[in-house]
Amino acid sequence: MQKIVINESPKREIWEKTITLSPRALCHYFVDWDFLETHEKTKKYQAIKLLGTINNRPVGILGGLLYKKFGLNHSLVSGSSASGGGLAVIESLDQKTKIEVAKKLILSFNEVAKKEKVLYTMVYCAYDINLDFGDKDLKYSPVIDLPKDRQDPLSLFDPKNRNHTRQGLRDCQIILGNRENLNDYLKLQKELADRRGLHYLNRLDDLNNLWDYLHPAGKLKLYLAKNEDKVLAGAIIFYAGKNLFYKNGASTAEGMKFRANNALQYQIISEAMANGYEIYDLEGGTMDANAPLYGITKFKLSLGAKWRTFFRYSWRGENKWLRFGLEKTNKIFKIDNSFKILIYP
Repeated sequence: MQKIVINESPKREIWEKTITLSPRALCHYFVDWDFLETHEKTKKYQAIKLLGTINNRPVGILGGLLYKKFGLNHSLVSGSSASGGGLAVIESLDQKTKIEVAKKLILSFNEVAKKEKVLYTMVYCAYDINLDFGDKDLKYSPVIDLPKDRQDPLSLFDPKNRNHTRQGLRDCQIILGNRENLNDYLKLQKELADRRGLHYLNRLDDLNNLWDYLHPAGKLKLYLAKNEDKVLAGAIIFYAGKNLFYKNGASTAEGMKFRANNALQYQIISEAMANGYEIYDLEGGTMDANAPLYGITKFKLSLGAKWRTFFRYSWRGENKWLRFGLEKTNKIFKIDNSFKILIYP
């Protein structure tokens, strides 16, 4: 096996070239240079970019974010619990070498976590790797492989969803929102949170930061469904390479009656196919029919999504007493200190 060298300060052009040499399914927003830089500019995060090379030839990358809170290096995370990502290895390597490159990048990520005295570390990736530390879990995400012949998206949907979508398209107008509409979207999210007893809401300044850095590059869009002048539903979509990601969605109770979400997804998928996108990742779901998320999961699968598997590798930092104290404090005062990117479901 040839020596794999890790570069912790890669140049953007080499980073992006490596992405183009990787399988399309591995092009995730967590390996997108602008996504990582946007988070770093908020001062809440530090972007981590690791480039693996063999004989000076780039063979893989791992992107992550170091989350800082209360003066602590709280979490170091690569990828999303809903859709994987974070690590990409070039397609031309044989399978054994791919695994070795992926393992080397994860081990190097672990070394960064140790150096920074991080309390919690997680890596999400497509490779099944045996490590001698941490935990490994199998995760799932509903994904649509978009056809290249630009057929009507209704052909992807199941019969019940087709009927609901036709109703939604008849009763709703779908528009692309602008920066000012982000506040309208947050109102939808608050109504949904109040209705469902949810606690986490996104912040307008965080959404504005994402919009200012990612929207001009075509990497973020806001879709809204309206009936007359009333906003009934919205969806925020991330774009990376030939992939798009359903990052966040919300609707009113009235929007559910008008099938606004069905109409939104039809428009999102239709435009993605017309623009040559290949994979639509619907970001998370559950196979447990008794789980609260099962309803939205059924909706995602009714759009023609299939399950894709990936792995989560996680481990805890060495300072167990600090972790214990933090976890105890969080429990007593009901503080949520879990890792979150600027927009979170």
